[in-house]
Amino acid sequence: MTHCIYCEHTKVYTLANGHKKCAKCKRKFSPKKVTCQGEIVRAFCEGRVAHATAKTFGIHYQSVHKKYMELRRAIAYKSQTDFEANLFRVKEYEEYIYMPRYKKAQMQALYEAFDILIFDYEGKIYTTMIRIETRYTSHNTELKELKKIFGSRKIAKLQSRENKIERFISFFEEYMNRFKGVGREQFFYYLKECEFCFNYAQDKRASLLEALLSMSATPRV
Repeated sequence: MTHCIYCEHTKVYTLANGHKKCAKCKRKFSPKKVTCQGEIVRAFCEGRVAHATAKTFGIHYQSVHKKYMELRRAIAYKSQTDFEANLFRVKEYEEYIYMPRYKKAQMQALYEAFDILIFDYEGKIYTTMIRIETRYTSHNTELKELKKIFGSRKIAKLQSRENKIERFISFFEEYMNRFKGVGREQFFYYLKECEFCFNYAQDKRASLLEALLSMSATPRV
């Protein structure tokens, strides 16, 4: 490694333990760790789940999961800032109720459904969660009534039946089927991961993520 990963300075020293030290900013880093992190980013961009990535590279699962979540947060930040800059370009939007495929046969699982709003702006997809202040439960809403609520409160503005939003929904359902369950508190970030992979070709993803991660401080969503 011939340059500093922090300031891009071209003069670095090799220390006794194999680490590098920048002659300019004086920061130290491990070339082995940098290479490993790059492999994790590429695996993420290829759509490999954390367990498979950890097994492939002989890395502890928690280390891979932590890096994956860092990438998802960076993606969520980019998604939000890009959308805010292009609000005036929104062409279509649609509300979408999501349940994991393996739960669709269980009608009680409707209480665990995720309410998502999907936008198409200039050919790019943006997603956001619709917040429900009072969560529907079997104690406050009958299943029959809940089916009516979700069936009648759909928000949509579509120009045709064949549209990019519908293609994203199909992509999203297939993409999420790879995971063995995602907790409600983390679901948003998996949604953003899928949005990112839908919007950008695989050969473009790694460079975009590396640019985001190289920022001195990435705000969190």
